[in-house]
Amino acid sequence: MSEKDFEREVIEWLNSSSDIKPHVLHVESPVTSPGIPDLDVAMVRNGVQYEFHLEVKYSPWKQAPEIRPTQIKWFRDRIRNGGNCAVVWKEGPDTIHLIEGYEIPNLKSNQSKSWLGHVWSSHGLLGRPAVESLLGLFK
Repeated sequence: MSEKDFEREVIEWLNSSSDIKPHVLHVESPVTSPGIPDLDVAMVRNGVQYEFHLEVKYSPWKQAPEIRPTQIKWFRDRIRNGGNCAVVWKEGPDTIHLIEGYEIPNLKSNQSKSWLGHVWSSHGLLGRPAVESLLGLFK
């Protein structure tokens, strides 16, 4: 599996988790918008509107995903200004993590392992518990 394959899986998960088809834009472009996460999402679930940015990562088992300095800066700036953002990361073949955006700098420095206090983790497919955890970050 590649990061692009996992991104398609995440978009399908968001589509199936929304009351109406969510507005999902793929906005990643290191040249024109350095650091911005892969997906800009606006969706409605149970009558509540959500808007957030979602970074999609994939890495081999027991390896932290690659985080660029421009991504760390983007997340810091967005969070400081009240923005909603998170990372959904697939580690190896079947472990999926949901991590709050403020943990991005810790994810980069695999030394601290403080990102292991992530919001949600699962073996297998994304599902209802994951979407509830994700949207719970933004209430």
